[in-house]
Amino acid sequence: MIPEHIREELELYRAGQHPYPFGDFLTAVLANDLVGAFKRADDQNTRIMRDYAAYLYNKMPGRCGDPTRDYWGSCEAVANRIAEQKKAAKLLGEGQA
Repeated sequence: MIPEHIREELELYRAGQHPYPFGDFLTAVLANDLVGAFKRADDQNTRIMRDYAAYLYNKMPGRCGDPTRDYWGSCEAVANRIAEQKKAAKLLGEGQA
């Protein structure tokens, strides 16, 4: 029962098309920061935290433990994925100029 606007952000992130940055709550969820996610969650998101865990486990590309290849699981993995996606978007933009 993840809210539609957050599900859309997650789908864009998974597809490499998210317009960054994320909000603090979603960043904490992706970084696997349980305390940070709960600290930043509103009442609705607090109630459905299990849904976020299920989404990451079932929908995001699998974790291999390498933060240069993982989409989620640590602050480093999220930062690396965002950097890679920004780099790809910049190269795509330069190719269209």
